[in-house]
Amino acid sequence: MSFIAVAVAIVGTNFFSKKKVEDMNEAEIKPYDNNASKIVKIGSLVFTLIILAGAGGLLFAGDVSVSVGKNAVEVNAFMAAGSTVKYTDIEEVYLSDDVHYGSRVGGFGGLKISSGNFENDEYGRYKLYVYNDNDTLIVLKTNEDKYIVFNQSSQKNTEKVYESILEKVS
Repeated sequence: MSFIAVAVAIVGTNFFSKKKVEDMNEAEIKPYDNNASKIVKIGSLVFTLIILAGAGGLLFAGDVSVSVGKNAVEVNAFMAAGSTVKYTDIEEVYLSDDVHYGSRVGGFGGLKISSGNFENDEYGRYKLYVYNDNDTLIVLKTNEDKYIVFNQSSQKNTEKVYESILEKVS
């Protein structure tokens, strides 16, 4: 939607600026105005392309990292505050491939990952750190009834992390 809005704005600005110039007498146009106009147009185009490239790059950015440490599991993801949970604070841990994310309250939603604070009917407000193309998720429930849902880039890697956490919790 943003790309379309920017494209419409650029085309519309270009159209109306040309129409205004066509309505003026040539005697009213000074040579330096034409050069300044070209510089502004080129500068605007370059600026717009830089913004679009940056926004497009964000769509494919990010990773989810999970560290299964000696005393706690730590989960971090692009543009979201990380979560650290001590094994003694984990009430329940399980794999699921049927989690409805609900709505994002704050965080990041790209094509590659989704991360941040989410809310749904099953978990209430919870933390989500997932690769969007992998439906296998690890769900941690803490003894404070807080949930952290995360995965790795593949089902196999997610299952390995899950087994590592199970060994520490048991």
